[in-house]
Order: sequence, then C-alpha cells, then structure tokens
Amino acid sequence: MIDEDLKMEMEYYGDEDEIDAYAQEAVIEERLHKDAPMSTREKYRELFLVNDPKVYHKFLKKYYSYSQKISL
Repeated sequence: MIDEDLKMEMEYYGDEDEIDAYAQEAVIEERLHKDAPMSTREKYRELFLVNDPKVYHKFLKKYYSYSQKISL
C-alpha cells in the first residue's frame, strides 16, 4: 500500500507541469512563510532526491530560475 501511494505521489509531482507550478510556489512560499515546517522544496527533496534525482534536479533548476524572476 505504501509503495503504491509513493508511486502515485511521484507520478503526480514528477509531471512537468506540476514541477513548474510547484517550483513557483516554493519560491513564493519561502519568501512569505520562512518558518513553514515542511516547505514545498523540502517535499521535493524528500520525495525525489533518492528515488528519482533527475526530477529533483529539474525542480531545482526551475526553482532557481523563478527565484531570480519573482520578487515580492
């Protein structure tokens, strides 16, 4: 059951559109809520760093790109 849940989560969060949207959200979230207990960026690291590093690096690339473009 847990493996099936993990698989579904990875499929959802690993989608190109979701990576893009969550990278934007992570930048905004970290600028507005620096004390958040589990940030979107940490969620991606936890989910993909070991299981699928390519997806994690795609996320980071977009995250850093948006961090230069988004100002609050």
